[in-house]
Amino acid sequence: MQPSSAEERAAIMIGDGKGASLRSISTLLGRKVSSINRELSYVHHRADRRLRNKKYKAGKRSFTHSLFETQP
Repeated sequence: MQPSSAEERAAIMIGDGKGASLRSISTLLGRKVSSINRELSYVHHRADRRLRNKKYKAGKRSFTHSLFETQP
């Protein structure tokens, strides 16, 4: 089993965005359903992690700014 190519990853993302089933995407690409599922899980995990980091940094920045604001 070889890793997914960039073209396959793009096709998986497009299919997922259009609401295609894992089985239909796997049939189109000639891959096992588990391979498609693993690829989507990885992509969604990375996106979720980036979003959490972004929220954490925004919250941390707000907290830091509130510490150094001067009260009239």
